[in-house]
Amino acid sequence: MQVLMKMGWNLPPERTEEYSEFVKNRFIPGCTELGLQPVGGFYVEVGAGPILMSVNRADSLEDLNRIMASVEYEQLVADLKDIVVGYRSKIMRSTGRVPRGTYQIQKGVWKFNQYWDIQPGKRADYAQFILQEYHPALEALDYLEVTDAWQVLIGGHSEIVLELTFRDPVDIGALFDNPTYRENSYRLKTEYVTNYYSRILRTTEYFAEPRWFAL
Repeated sequence: MQVLMKMGWNLPPERTEEYSEFVKNRFIPGCTELGLQPVGGFYVEVGAGPILMSVNRADSLEDLNRIMASVEYEQLVADLKDIVVGYRSKIMRSTGRVPRGTYQIQKGVWKFNQYWDIQPGKRADYAQFILQEYHPALEALDYLEVTDAWQVLIGGHSEIVLELTFRDPVDIGALFDNPTYRENSYRLKTEYVTNYYSRILRTTEYFAEPRWFAL
């Protein structure tokens, strides 16, 4: 099963030019050579940092372990940390609750990501609510895509990440005003999950055009 590695960091203003050259000429090509497929770069517009994020895909946990154990990966991350501050990372795999193919490169889109832990003793009820009510209500809206639900294996501050994708940030506001979403969101937070928070992200300019999202 494919897994994602998310890396996040902040950038000192005086290192902007050096950082831009490093990402384009060393970081993205280096990840690709190691077998980590870059599938997105994001700015966090609303929510907790780090402000910059890189998302990379591996075909399996075994492949990711092999990559992370390599000297080349260690050096690449060390070179990144010489430029940025506040580096963080987490490893996630799909929960399987959102049918999709291979996770592909995305550009020119916005994300509304939601993060939470499942309340103790509520896993069965939570799964039923998510599958029968929460996801179907979101999937019925034609201005967003329920991209995937992820289980955080290592790192981060939550167990589950729900990833929603939008063409236009105005549509995120439309979601917030949707009465069904508001009711379901309230039920999610009060009945099934804890440690809930969210972030709004937009893509950076460093990645190729998407192959799966019609802009």
